[in-house]
Amino acid sequence: MQSVERSSSRGMGAFARGLMAGAGGLLLAGLGAQGAAASETKAFVVNWFYPAIHFSDEACPGGPAPISEVFYHRILKEMGYSPKETDELLKGFPNEGKYRDVTAMRGKDANGNAVNVFAHPETTTDPHMKEAVGKFNLGFNLNGKVEENGFSDPETGEQGVDNQFFRVVGCIQSHRAPPGQRPTYLMAIWDILRDQPPAYLIEVTGIDDPMNDDDVQVGVYRALERANRDSSGDIRADNTYRVDPDPRSINHVHGKIKDGVLWTDQAPSIHLVGDPFGLAEYNFQQARLRLDMKNPNAQKGILGGYHEWKPIYWHYGSAGWVVEHSSGIEIPGVYYGLKKYADAMPDPKTGENTAISISYIVETVPAFVIHSADENKVADAGQATKTAQQ
Repeated sequence: MQSVERSSSRGMGAFARGLMAGAGGLLLAGLGAQGAAASETKAFVVNWFYPAIHFSDEACPGGPAPISEVFYHRILKEMGYSPKETDELLKGFPNEGKYRDVTAMRGKDANGNAVNVFAHPETTTDPHMKEAVGKFNLGFNLNGKVEENGFSDPETGEQGVDNQFFRVVGCIQSHRAPPGQRPTYLMAIWDILRDQPPAYLIEVTGIDDPMNDDDVQVGVYRALERANRDSSGDIRADNTYRVDPDPRSINHVHGKIKDGVLWTDQAPSIHLVGDPFGLAEYNFQQARLRLDMKNPNAQKGILGGYHEWKPIYWHYGSAGWVVEHSSGIEIPGVYYGLKKYADAMPDPKTGENTAISISYIVETVPAFVIHSADENKVADAGQATKTAQQ
């Protein structure tokens, strides 16, 4: 009997020790869970996305570039038309008039035949469109150098900012807007796009301190769903989006938060499938992102990098007369300006730069993001394909 009691005692002791150990394990697990719960995730959907053009009087000495009615008079004169003929061609400007077909075919091939100048801008001479100057612009120092033609960011004070796209279009009136407003043309393009392709998402994970954290992970994605608008016309906050598993629009980069502003490290690329009405694909090389997250209801920042300039030109050129006349953009001038100020990715055969530094304003509102197992599988397969092709 004694042996049985001892045995039971030993059994009860083992049970008690196991119960205590289990409770301790649960306690430690609970503490661990609390520690894990301390890390926060914030997600956002892009509300506005358009090139960053810093507005200042010093950028365009003597005023902005002329509007289309002015430069069409000059173009028709250069084509050999008399003032009377020019007035006749421009009758009904801007939406009517024979000037549309005439000016569209102002290019000349090697045999002197008329050529569509929007499709072949090199068939006309450089119109030397007014270029922007100045010391300030929004963006990042992408190459680590402080160069003579670089800028200072008026918001952060960063020196050597690379945003040469600004020099090309910074004096076009439809691309300029005082602080607090959005440029007419750039706003109109994105405002149309917001209702068509799926939304863009930014997700920040591993946030231990929303004001200062040296170690967070940033995802930049395209969603499967389109964004919905609220009663003000902006994108509705707090909607839920699923991440598109297409690896072309899945980007991960390390970042940090300083004084409530997210800064990413420089990523080899940030790539997003776009829309032909804007850009068919956004492919920012040596890219960086910053996003001021202090306002819980609306966030604003900058995405910058080097982007191939020919797709940027084709955004303008493919629209032809419609964009040229309505937005006051002398389209062949954009072609020559992009080619002139391209500052990265030299062609191995010609040595000419194929990419230009550019910055985009990013405005977001809070959202919820859902990931799927398929996303990781497809992303891994996509990465394997990229590696095999390299």
